[in-house]
Amino acid sequence: MYYFAYGSNLSHAQMERRCPSSVYIDIARLDGYKLIFCGFSERWNSAGANIVAHDNAVVWGALYSLSEADQFMLDSIEADQVPSVEQEYIRFTSHVITRTGNKVEAGIYHSQIKEPLENPGESYLSAMKSGIVDCGLKPYEDIIFSQLRTTSIGT
Repeated sequence: MYYFAYGSNLSHAQMERRCPSSVYIDIARLDGYKLIFCGFSERWNSAGANIVAHDNAVVWGALYSLSEADQFMLDSIEADQVPSVEQEYIRFTSHVITRTGNKVEAGIYHSQIKEPLENPGESYLSAMKSGIVDCGLKPYEDIIFSQLRTTSIGT
């Protein structure tokens, strides 16, 4: 199964810890969605990344290949991030497009919370920034972080 990551799971180190047999495939984009930061993650003690449907928008991220065991582990981690049922991340399937133009069906997580509450904390941003470098997404960094309420997120 393919998995599209757009938040802290961009970090290769984090994915290796969470899903040991995961394989990074390529940069990918999800059309018709935008990245927001909302909710509250106890793990990060801050808001986390989420996506919402939005015409003419795009979310840049990473495409990973996951084993069945890794998928099970990721389901348990992502669904466990927020204790309230209505806030849990759920997985859906959609097509993403790799930088070479290949259309791939991938699992994607999103939260049912859609209202931005605050910017993510420094540790969450650090994981995302590490992943941006890991995946070669640096040219898209300004686009990725354009949804932050403040413009100063460091470099």
